[in-house]
Amino acid sequence: MRKWSRYIALVLCMMLSVAMFAACTPDEPQTNEPTTGGDSDVSLDGMTFYFRGGEAFIPKNPRDYTDEEKAQAEASPPDYTFTEEAVMNKVVETEEKLGCTIICLDGTLTWGYNDMAEFATMVSSGELPSDILYGEIRWGRELTSIGYMADLNEVDAIDTTDAEKWGSSDKFISTTYNDVLFGFPCIGSNYYPFSKRYSGIMLVKDDVYSSFNQDTTPRELDENNQWTFDTFEALLPNVTRTDENNHVYGITASGATFISCAVLSNGGDRVVYDDAQGKYVFGWSQPEAVSAIEWARGIIQDPAEVYNDGNDYEMFIKGGATFLITDGYRWADEISSEGENYSWVPFPYGPDVEYGSTVAAYQDTARESFVGIMMQDDPERVQQIGIVMDELLGPVTYENYETYNDYLYRNYFNEGDEYSFNVYKTGADGYSFSYQFEMGSAYNRFETVCREMVTNNSATENLLGAVETIINQQLDINMNSSAE
Repeated sequence: MRKWSRYIALVLCMMLSVAMFAACTPDEPQTNEPTTGGDSDVSLDGMTFYFRGGEAFIPKNPRDYTDEEKAQAEASPPDYTFTEEAVMNKVVETEEKLGCTIICLDGTLTWGYNDMAEFATMVSSGELPSDILYGEIRWGRELTSIGYMADLNEVDAIDTTDAEKWGSSDKFISTTYNDVLFGFPCIGSNYYPFSKRYSGIMLVKDDVYSSFNQDTTPRELDENNQWTFDTFEALLPNVTRTDENNHVYGITASGATFISCAVLSNGGDRVVYDDAQGKYVFGWSQPEAVSAIEWARGIIQDPAEVYNDGNDYEMFIKGGATFLITDGYRWADEISSEGENYSWVPFPYGPDVEYGSTVAAYQDTARESFVGIMMQDDPERVQQIGIVMDELLGPVTYENYETYNDYLYRNYFNEGDEYSFNVYKTGADGYSFSYQFEMGSAYNRFETVCREMVTNNSATENLLGAVETIINQQLDINMNSSAE
């Protein structure tokens, strides 16, 4: 079965950018009739909550349209997708259950502010009524630093240990600032039916691979616990064709991404906790990371086998490469709708870890989204918002709507390819982070070193040594001051 059309994929990409705000100031006029509470033993007494930015993935209820929006809707009636209808229904269910009104607002106001202090002032004044917020993680960190985001650990209605709903606590590193958990990464709840977008995805073009007449496939190697650095390195020249008129690269990938994947797959990470020192340190200087980097550099510096000039996914789709390393945005928005005859495979496992125990996926903590609760003058209001957020981000139920896993599988994967889906889910459940904020002012230098590793023949230790000290200094400021 083929996957979603390009249009639907783009809609979902936009829907990934999600926002939630709930609450107005005490003097804010109530312009909407509150709904009647349902069977829940919790009633919020007809209160109105604002979900700012929510309209990016939950369309505004026509009940809340302005006169201009009503006129636009009459002239051009909205054509909602099935998913949009399902999440709109979830808002109505939550309103009925809790006895409140939830208004989904356009996120363009928040998107227009680079100065979060100005944005926070407008929220506090009531000019931008807001309670539950979706935005970029960098915004959440800034708002938390000036005291405008609630600590979700202190919200009674939200169980932050519920990994099935909110994800693993390891992921909360990206949305924690000075011990304040200001939000949940991505769109918050794992129950909402949007694909997780992360880097470090490895795909194999099945028809191209078959043309090389190999005795076994990457999937079979993996199922036999043999998909390792060594077997991949030995395989790569056998799935490369250097014929000038029919060149097929063994793999197309960004060199820096390939290195990051290798480190993760061998048990390393950009930032790790050093038990001996009792603090977080730069992880790429650790032995398992150094050995992975040296292996990866040996792979990516072969121009006959590796293609890396920016058009990687197009090269892959057209059959010009056997393997591809890509990210979730590229996969969901282009490859899943345009590509044929491909499947997922984990990144090969390194020699320093137990086979199958690592995930070579990571997330950009800078621009990735989060869902959190804006601080209010009334602490009780924060607890009430927590009730709404917890219920609103619960499982979505709708007529003919499948479970979350069935939904993703049906819309993004070929029928019968459960193996690929499981590889995707493993990455979505266990990805790491880029630690951009934690590295602070040293991050740009770190990225430079990553690029130098692709083009520079200097020893790995020398390249890492040039950046290790300044990164550790930033980690002491941004992570270790609260860890001590």
